[in-house]
Amino acid sequence: MPSAQSFSFRRRRRDDRVVASGGGADRGQATPLLIGVVAIAAVSLIPIARLGRAASDAARARAAADAAALAGVVDGPAAARHRAADNGGTLITFVHLGSDIVVTVRVGDATAKARATLNGDAPNTLGDRGLDRPPG
Repeated sequence: MPSAQSFSFRRRRRDDRVVASGGGADRGQATPLLIGVVAIAAVSLIPIARLGRAASDAARARAAADAAALAGVVDGPAAARHRAADNGGTLITFVHLGSDIVVTVRVGDATAKARATLNGDAPNTLGDRGLDRPPG
């Protein structure tokens, strides 16, 4: 059965490999295909990068809010503001509710709330031991 394209076979002089010649219309098709695959991969990385940035901002906001709440319950709003800034955030709200402190911190586009309570009659779990001595 005759094929749509004709191929001729010839032998190379140096290493005697058989090389098919012909089919010139298919030559160079890998380059546009590779460019297309790379372009699709690059475009798909944009939303993935944005998602990663949002997740990172949310985690940093939670850490900054926790640190700000703990600092605020001990030393007040100035310490909370300072601790939030140390963690890359901005203190948005500082609310004193009895013995609780509730703070809201923004990092990038993410916000997080944290609550801390100063409990003066919590038991001393270390007892008479120092931190540098083993129990017993």
